[in-house]
Amino acid sequence: MGTAIQSCILHAGEGEALWSLGCLATFKATAELTGSSFSLVDEIAPRSEGTPLHRHVDDDESFFVIDGELVFHLGESGPISTTSEAFVHIPKGVPYAFRVESEHARYLILTTPHHEQFYRAIGTPAGRRELPPDAPWNMEMVMAAAERYDVEVLGAPPQLRANRLSQTDHLEPSIQELQPGDDRVEAALAAVIGEGSLDAIIAGNLAQVALH
Repeated sequence: MGTAIQSCILHAGEGEALWSLGCLATFKATAELTGSSFSLVDEIAPRSEGTPLHRHVDDDESFFVIDGELVFHLGESGPISTTSEAFVHIPKGVPYAFRVESEHARYLILTTPHHEQFYRAIGTPAGRRELPPDAPWNMEMVMAAAERYDVEVLGAPPQLRANRLSQTDHLEPSIQELQPGDDRVEAALAAVIGEGSLDAIIAGNLAQVALH
């Protein structure tokens, strides 16, 4: 591990800001600042933003909820609601997903310099320190970054699967018989969710890529 180059104080509204997958991400501590010891991101996200089920091959990650509600799925656990002052640690290799259930949520992400590069690869410089305009995810960019920085995408968010099971009984093969990562699950989900939602963007695009 390196050593910090210098002491530093960043006040509110300071730090490099990116727009990333519908969120505003502000880097409060970077690999450069900490001598490659850790990275810290202050993220603000609107309702329904979140991640597909995924895991980091080499990178631990921790969340501290400042405001709002995040629902996590960790490993085989069911949905776990977290609110202000909750702390969540996710060791490398553990599958997880999360979703914002409040109007907005703000949380800190403590991660590794290696995973910081993933965040940079899926973001663009923020034009303003506010949430980005609504836009579909660039899944080609996301999946290329995931492959490069060892993020394994495993499937649609677990809550999406659970919420849509009753709508897929007519599909063959039965969606209940398929496993996470099977592209037939994603195609079936995309068919019943409807276009335009974040869930549809995730499900529809995952059906077209080769997953680990």
